[in-house]
Amino acid sequence: MSEEPGQVYRKIKNPDYLEVLDGYVIYDESAERAILLNPTAVAVLELCEDGADAAAIAALMRQSFALTADPLTDVEICLRMLLAEGLVEAESPAPGAAVRRFLTKILKRRNDGLS
Repeated sequence: MSEEPGQVYRKIKNPDYLEVLDGYVIYDESAERAILLNPTAVAVLELCEDGADAAAIAALMRQSFALTADPLTDVEICLRMLLAEGLVEAESPAPGAAVRRFLTKILKRRNDGLS
């Protein structure tokens, strides 16, 4: 999967979770199969409820779990797995997203220089 910067992931199924010892099981009735997700994958999936890009999800995960390292690579891997399992879909970023990312980056650099 080639990821477009700012690509939005949206949850496409509203699965029922069964909590088990090592995480959560989602039973896909249509395919008659079970999918095992760890608690982190469930958190990433839930953050896709209203649509989110990998960077936004990684930022929320970093803040929520007080991580010292940016989990972007792990989030991207998780999103690819969720996409392959049919639990999320990828959408192209909204028009103007590239401009917003560029301006955000410039403002961040400016603010970092003022600190």
